[in-house]
Amino acid sequence: GLVDSAGVCWMGGDRASSNNGYLDIISEPKVKRIGPLLVGGAGQSCVIQDVLEADWPEPPSKLCDPHHWLVREVAPWFRKRLRDEGWMLPLEDGLPSCRTSFVLTWRQRIWRIGGDGGFLPISARYYVDGPAQAEGVMWTLERDTSIFSPSAKLNTALEAAAHFADGVRPPFDIINDAPVA
Repeated sequence: GLVDSAGVCWMGGDRASSNNGYLDIISEPKVKRIGPLLVGGAGQSCVIQDVLEADWPEPPSKLCDPHHWLVREVAPWFRKRLRDEGWMLPLEDGLPSCRTSFVLTWRQRIWRIGGDGGFLPISARYYVDGPAQAEGVMWTLERDTSIFSPSAKLNTALEAAAHFADGVRPPFDIINDAPVA
């Protein structure tokens, strides 16, 4: 996820799905616009698609604090969805997790949703939930905003991740929340 200098939120994702040493390219994007939200997932593709296709809680009016709504409305819905669909499993430490995480952008802010359903507000203007190579590229590109557009930054980070990480492959999907003319 990325919030550009104009306040537009951007999200990028790949189409790889790996399991037990196999790597496939999935037909559906791992990023989606859901109302005013941009949501992207990393981890189990079946969990990502289930969550992206679900009926999310309706966002409140513009007067509501986004973090308050996410914690009070979306987090309980999200955890219940993962439990009801059988995606939450106890890990070695006994705590439930789905081994999949999500990034959400809304109103010029970014949140990470962990595999336990916990919401973490991100203070930076970008967040990478994936290979460190992609995070390094985003960190570098964010230092000079005049060279690359937001979509070029995300695409370059995804290309770096695909080059160095086994579980990242094109095609890449890049979306934003700019108003549609």
